[in-house]
Amino acid sequence: MIEFIFEIFGEVLLQLLAEILTGFGGQVWNKRQQGPVNPWLAALGYTVFGLVAGGISLLIFPHHFIHGALARLLNLLLMPVGIGILLALVGSWRSGGSARSPMNRFVCAYLFALSMAIVRYVYTTSS
Repeated sequence: MIEFIFEIFGEVLLQLLAEILTGFGGQVWNKRQQGPVNPWLAALGYTVFGLVAGGISLLIFPHHFIHGALARLLNLLLMPVGIGILLALVGSWRSGGSARSPMNRFVCAYLFALSMAIVRYVYTTSS
C-alpha cells in the first residue's frame, strides 16, 4: 500500500513540476505579448508543450512510476482532470480577480497533463 502511494505521488510530482516550469515560460511569453491571448492557440501550444514534456520526462524517468496496468490506465484518465482542477484553483487564488495565464485555466492545464500522460502511457505500455 505504501508503495502505491509513492507511485501516485511520483506521477503527481512529475506532472506538477513540468506544468510549473511550462507555466513560468507561459508567463514570460504573455508579458511579451501585446493584447489578449488566443485561447485556441494557447490550448494547442500547451498540448504541444505537454507532448514535449512527456518525451523529456521519459529521458529522465524512462519507467512509469505506477507499475500495475489498470492503475496506469486510471492514472491516464484521472490524473489530468485532477491536475487541471488543482491548477485552476491555484490560478484563481493567485490572480485575485485579475487576468490569469492560460496555464492557470482548467482546459490548458488539463490538455498539458493529458498529452504528457499519453506520451508516458504509450511509451511505457509498448516497451
